[in-house]
Amino acid sequence: MRAALLLVAITTLIYAAAVPATANPDDWSKIKNITDPYIQGLGKWLVTEHTKMGGNDGLKFQKVLSGEYQIRNGVSYRLVIDAMRPVPATANPDDWSKIKNITDPYIQGLGKWLVTEHTKMGGNDGLKFQKVLSGEYQIRNGVSYRLVIDAMRPVPATANPDDWSKIKNITDPYIQGLGKWLVTEHTKMGGNDGLKFQKVLSGEYQIRNGVSYRLVIDAMRPVPATANPDDWSKIKNITDPYIQGLGKWLVTEHTKMGGNDGLKFQKVLSGEYQIRNGVSYRLVIDAMRPVPATANPDDWSKIKNITDPYIQGLGKWLVTEHTKMGGNDGLKFQKVLSGEYQIRNGVSYRLVIDAMRPVPATANPDDWSKIKNITDPYIQGLGKWLVTEHTKMGGNDGLKFQKVLSGEYQIRNGVSYRLVIDAMRPVPATANPDDWSKIKNITDPYIQGLGKWLVTEHTKMGGNDGLKFQKVLSGEYQIRNGVSYRLVIDAMRPVPATANPDDWSKIKNITDPYIQGLGKWLVTEHTKMGGNDGLKFQKWYEAFWQNPKCYLSFDGFDVQRAALLLVAITTLIYAAAVPATANPDDWSKIKNITDPYIQGLGKWLVTEHTKMGGNDGLKFQKVLSGEYQIRNGVSYRLVIDAMRPGGSHGTYKGWLLQEVPSNQNTWKLVNFSPLD
Repeated sequence: MRAALLLVAITTLIYAAAVPATANPDDWSKIKNITDPYIQGLGKWLVTEHTKMGGNDGLKFQKVLSGEYQIRNGVSYRLVIDAMRPVPATANPDDWSKIKNITDPYIQGLGKWLVTEHTKMGGNDGLKFQKVLSGEYQIRNGVSYRLVIDAMRPVPATANPDDWSKIKNITDPYIQGLGKWLVTEHTKMGGNDGLKFQKVLSGEYQIRNGVSYRLVIDAMRPVPATANPDDWSKIKNITDPYIQGLGKWLVTEHTKMGGNDGLKFQKVLSGEYQIRNGVSYRLVIDAMRPVPATANPDDWSKIKNITDPYIQGLGKWLVTEHTKMGGNDGLKFQKVLSGEYQIRNGVSYRLVIDAMRPVPATANPDDWSKIKNITDPYIQGLGKWLVTEHTKMGGNDGLKFQKVLSGEYQIRNGVSYRLVIDAMRPVPATANPDDWSKIKNITDPYIQGLGKWLVTEHTKMGGNDGLKFQKVLSGEYQIRNGVSYRLVIDAMRPVPATANPDDWSKIKNITDPYIQGLGKWLVTEHTKMGGNDGLKFQKWYEAFWQNPKCYLSFDGFDVQRAALLLVAITTLIYAAAVPATANPDDWSKIKNITDPYIQGLGKWLVTEHTKMGGNDGLKFQKVLSGEYQIRNGVSYRLVIDAMRPGGSHGTYKGWLLQEVPSNQNTWKLVNFSPLD
């Protein structure tokens, strides 16, 4: 087996110390008399020196085949030598050996020579050799060295640490070798992730204190089943030039990859790193860019793959950052449930996160604060997002967001919002106002919170009965112009000392449809709440009413309970029965005449008037004033402003009776006429 070995001078490359301006470093002359004993002796000496310098490849000199010489700072020779040596079949071109005696003067001399050659070849960075720190050698077609050198040099004040150039020929064996060497060094320096080099995908280089490389490397490695993809560490020295350079590089790459938002890097604000399949970075970057006047701040896209580890990691990071920034609620991240992203001044995320935390026994779930600046774009954006989410989650009522009218917030396990939203939507003519569905999970904290809120609102709106919320017992919901709730609430309230617990009055008109309806509803609720006695309502046996309690007795069933029925958000309280001695002229003034519910009653009266033959073409404008009376249901007498054909306005009085307030089929128009 023969191998041709190209040994140039002693290390196979000798460069001139000083070259006249006209000298051509590539001007070599062919050796004409290659059989000259001196030339043959040089070849044999080179092979011998190679062996003395540690070449353990067993080379045996045969002859010099050809060569060149150059007279430049002495005489240099480049010889092609025929040498015989055994090459193992398993020789690996990447088989490098560590230099054990790094302090050897020869190795240190090689390092100094490399620095000097670097300067001679145009390196104008003023490097001063200090020492060789570590290195490797390879015996293959001679001896090659890879050395890690400590060198000292001045850095000019005007140097730009971010001036990197793209590596054009990424398939160059030298670049690929650098990538493989980096993976190998990573393993030697304690990287126990079992990386196997595949190839260098892309990279950049920088000539500054030598040549620096930033490479994107494809490497294959096994990931242990117990690996935690969320184990990130905070970057302590965020001002480190390398970290700041990474941030700038990310912005630059973002632009190269098609980001046309004109981002200008400012600085890296904070970040984290993770050693997993190499080193990953998550950086918070301050960047400046122009925002076009036509940009839509509400243009969000749904995150399709919510289980993506990156999205889940963002959620965990948000919970962690919340804690770092002073959130002392002890949140523990569980998972990201859903979310949206927006590409605008970078990428923004809105995530719905499931988190577990302890709730202190003394926490007040009803401590809400009013949102003062309701026109804030963030609050308005929340309202629009809520309407959009409502539609995404199956709301097919065609709601169109208008604006947020008012709202409250609560800082408890994060920030919660309760918003009153103005939304526009079509209501189909065939909609059934009585289509209510049972709330299956009545213990849901949201439902219980609604009940408590209703009791609180009842008190705020003038209810002076001192009610204390206990729990929601049952309820129904209806999706129609939003979501309405009818809840049966257990509430405790003080009974005045002068009240006689046995002072009950008999209901004389027991056949009243309203009273019979209450009885049927009570039997139905009894069954819903677990009564498995198969009761079927027939009729009232007897009934008594008393404020604040209601006692009802009928065939086979007795109930005595303090119950408060709060319908939707109108917080109207309806009496269980009205004594026979009630004064039919005892009407109460409606205080909040602008309430949407009252205005809706007025519109209904005008519509019913038209349906029943009123051909005066009236168009409802608003309710001006009104009264109500609780007697066999709830009656309303309203003064209504309506517009006639031609544009003139008229004032009308309307009277309606609600036998069952939530059921329009039981509403009756008693009277509608012009106001005298």
